[in-house]
Amino acid sequence: MVQALPMPSAARRFERFDVKRVARVATVFTLAAAMAFAGPASAAEGDELVRWVPSFAVFFDMLGQKAEGAITTGNVIEVPASSCGISNPDQFGCADSPLQITPATASDDTSVAPGVGGSLELMTPRLLDGFLSPRLFVRGDAEAAFAFERNLAGERKPGPFFTDPLGPSEFDVAERSVGGQGSRAKAQVRQLVIGAGTGIAFTTTIYDRTLRLKPSFEYLREEVDLIASVHRAVKLRDPATDISGFRLISLQASDTQTLHGLGGGLEVEVDTGRLGPIVLALYLNARGYRFTGNLNHTLTDTNERGETATWRFEFDPWTWRAGVGARFRWVPE
Repeated sequence: MVQALPMPSAARRFERFDVKRVARVATVFTLAAAMAFAGPASAAEGDELVRWVPSFAVFFDMLGQKAEGAITTGNVIEVPASSCGISNPDQFGCADSPLQITPATASDDTSVAPGVGGSLELMTPRLLDGFLSPRLFVRGDAEAAFAFERNLAGERKPGPFFTDPLGPSEFDVAERSVGGQGSRAKAQVRQLVIGAGTGIAFTTTIYDRTLRLKPSFEYLREEVDLIASVHRAVKLRDPATDISGFRLISLQASDTQTLHGLGGGLEVEVDTGRLGPIVLALYLNARGYRFTGNLNHTLTDTNERGETATWRFEFDPWTWRAGVGARFRWVPE
């Protein structure tokens, strides 16, 4: 049994975070770097091709991932005889399953998380003098991903229990009108995402600019928080004028899973200018990964009465990344 643990929410940690603002900052930085390095990359291409070239890059990208969730619960234990279908036909879930804590539900969602990171790369001298001068490279990167909780399954909105004050002509609070009831199965990518790649760079010249095409084999590591909750209010007496007239069921669980992905990528990189020994290259990239290992996870929680909820999570085996960046290549003249 997974014990209920409080899980910090990225929606709260980054409630002031603005994705558009990060995108604007990344765009302004890239344009500013291009302007600062404007001018020909004056090192001879042939000379650059026979060197080992280290580089550092900053980038902005998007990470897309799909997952499915399902929630099932057991029955309410010790239901008062009057609480369902007799004096209170409005009882939560009574129409289909009078004793079930919450209705079973299943759905899916796709998370698209923006990220900002840095990358280190080392490129070898060319392997052949011809056929686009192929060179090997190896790269490692890390980024801060600003993901928010994605609701995979559930209904209503579980949270703190509450009841609204009764009106002048009202004398009873129905079960369904108690706020804070519902169920959720949520997933959230944690902030640190790590990647690596190795491949071959092919070099050519277009409009006096050096351009590289870089197909690669890629690795991805990320952690995902699984967040689960079920809330139910069970009426104890008729009439009930406030929350004290209900027994409150709160089942919740959490866990963290580490996902590893392997795949391929393609990067298009063009040299835009030089400042001393540093050549600036701007690039676009796209990468696809297939996760390895177990992609199905189950959480459960049971309270002191034996009331139980089960949450199932299934990650799509495929995920993707795409982004833009600026690479600073060390190429002394």
